[in-house]
Amino acid sequence: IIEPLFNLYLYSNKYGRLLLSKNEKIMSACVGATLGLALLCLAASFGIVQEPFLMLALVFGVLSIPLGSFLSPTKKKNRQLLIYYTAALVAVGLLTAFGVQGFILVFLIGIFAYQWIINGMVIKESARVID
Repeated sequence: IIEPLFNLYLYSNKYGRLLLSKNEKIMSACVGATLGLALLCLAASFGIVQEPFLMLALVFGVLSIPLGSFLSPTKKKNRQLLIYYTAALVAVGLLTAFGVQGFILVFLIGIFAYQWIINGMVIKESARVID
């Protein structure tokens, strides 16, 4: 999560923006949007109905993990798989936040599995091939 946060900082600077690739800009904007929404929902949970906004804050905060790295793989097949996986996580997270029973466990397991999947993809892509 730290790399997308630093990229978000660079993205907010007009000269730092020049250092980022197109994919890094997209991922940092997604992380910034989800963290901003998480903070807004957290603030709204203190003033309005607490439960749905508190769950939305949790979901948006946790979604910054996959949204900060879903375009990291260089192979097109791996990138497509992560885009679909991340979209499914967003959908399950929103269903969780809006009170559909039983999806919180699916969401948390999906976030945990995402870390294993992306680490495996990145390790395989950057591994040295010995002839």
